[in-house]
Amino acid sequence: MFKAVFLGLFALAGTGASAAQAADAPARATAPDAFLMTAKGDGGWSIWCDYEQRGAGDVKREVAPDKNHSGALTIAQLNHGACHYTGGSGPLTITISGDAWACPFKVATDAACEKIIARLDSGEFKLTRRSAPR
Repeated sequence: MFKAVFLGLFALAGTGASAAQAADAPARATAPDAFLMTAKGDGGWSIWCDYEQRGAGDVKREVAPDKNHSGALTIAQLNHGACHYTGGSGPLTITISGDAWACPFKVATDAACEKIIARLDSGEFKLTRRSAPR
């Protein structure tokens, strides 16, 4: 629960979210259809996501490393979108969570939805709903 609360609050940081929105973060971070992306890697990586969110329209957000070389993005009421990434001075690991979301990376069945990006590599992936819940 602490991790979900922390990640929910972290995702709101820097967005100008009100105290009421921040207080609501745990509920939204653990909502059944919430999308959660975490990233960790060395030096200067970035991820930009363009997505459509119910009630907010088109949104563009950057996920950048903090002092621990990590970043996270939690989106409640996501319709669909795409993310573009650029790796840093070392490997970048991107992990996607949320039962409502299809894994955009090639992974073994029931494996974590995770991709390791090579140093300075770039690319993109789509955010789409699963056709059927897990």
